[in-house]
Amino acid sequence: MEHRERRTLTRLMSDSTFTASPAQAGLNLACYLLLLTGCTGQDSPPREVPTPTVVSGFDPTLVAMIDAAVGIVKQSPTAPHAWRDLGQLYEAHLMLEWALPAYEAAVELDPSDAHVQYRLALARMQNGNLHGGLESLDRVHFLEPEYAPAWCKHGAGLLDLGQVVEARTAFERALNIDPQNTAGTIGLAQAALQEGKPEQALKRLQSPALMESPNAPLAHRLKGKALFQLGREEQAQSEIALGQGARLVMNDPWSRELMVFKKGTSALLLRATRLMDRGKTAKAVELLEELFVREAEDPKVARKLGIAHASLANWSQAAAALSVASRLEPDDAELKVSLAWAEIMAGDNVAALSTALAALDQNAADSAAHEARLTALLRLGRSQAMIEAYRAAQAGLGSQAAAQTCLERVRTLNPDHPAWADIQANIKALEDDAPR
Repeated sequence: MEHRERRTLTRLMSDSTFTASPAQAGLNLACYLLLLTGCTGQDSPPREVPTPTVVSGFDPTLVAMIDAAVGIVKQSPTAPHAWRDLGQLYEAHLMLEWALPAYEAAVELDPSDAHVQYRLALARMQNGNLHGGLESLDRVHFLEPEYAPAWCKHGAGLLDLGQVVEARTAFERALNIDPQNTAGTIGLAQAALQEGKPEQALKRLQSPALMESPNAPLAHRLKGKALFQLGREEQAQSEIALGQGARLVMNDPWSRELMVFKKGTSALLLRATRLMDRGKTAKAVELLEELFVREAEDPKVARKLGIAHASLANWSQAAAALSVASRLEPDDAELKVSLAWAEIMAGDNVAALSTALAALDQNAADSAAHEARLTALLRLGRSQAMIEAYRAAQAGLGSQAAAQTCLERVRTLNPDHPAWADIQANIKALEDDAPR
């Protein structure tokens, strides 16, 4: 069947002006499913099972789960639930490049499953294919027209494409189905802001149900944007402060089904890594903070949390997490160096100096540790101690040139420090006096 034929039928069925009797609706559904399955009477070629080519960095538990799910698909290649479960396993760990073909196979085998159509839609949208995701959501609406979260996702996708009028219609449909759906209210406020209607956005955001929901922080942030548009900057600042760290919370039972596929600490760490790789570090931090509460003595969790915070320039939080990781892994000199730099960026130069010295005790040839020591001393204003640290860098790194390179990097980080002239003069005098 031609792709345009499927698309035309999908649009017809999702058209709000399309009406049919119950008997006609049943016939329409039968035709729709026949077209989707492409009943040509010909055998389809075997589908290739999506499998990661390299799994060396994966947790062994996850590798075993993937092997088992792939094995089930190979044993039952025409079973849509096997492909669906494989796709959900991949999606749960943000392995979208493998989830997508698994969902596509499940949809081809059973186009009447609204849940897997929904998963395919969300995976496509997460992977940047908004048009493909919206097309899948059209099919979800046809199969399950009363599922409000699908209409919210539809509205969000249309907003991203700049189709504000259509997005507003989708959010309104979600609220008609479920008046307590605060994600729909948030969507309508965002649509109003995109249309340059801040008063209308503020009116939406006054909803008592919204302000008592988990989306209240996001509502405050959007109020701040509306107030900025109205020129009320002082009020806007206070609303934005109340919305720090806000994110959209959606009551989405179909997405909660993915939780069964998220297994163990290592699997969640992998998910956090995938989030960071996709530029969603704030979400990774949320996941890692929750994991850290119950796995406070796992150095891998603490290290990953510290790295995630550092990526967001949350230096105090990064230093706190890396300090826990370093306590749990005292023999890891590189971890100490990372902690020292986080402490420097957080402004705790006394702690950074101590940490850098501890790292150098373990590895005197680590240039990053020497740079951390020199930087902490400079920011503490201890010029004479910097001369001694420079000598230690020469000895540890084995050459004057390597020590000078360290010093130049420190200067690059602190180009306007008033002590630089004296330090350079003292070091030049030291080098002039050195035996040739």
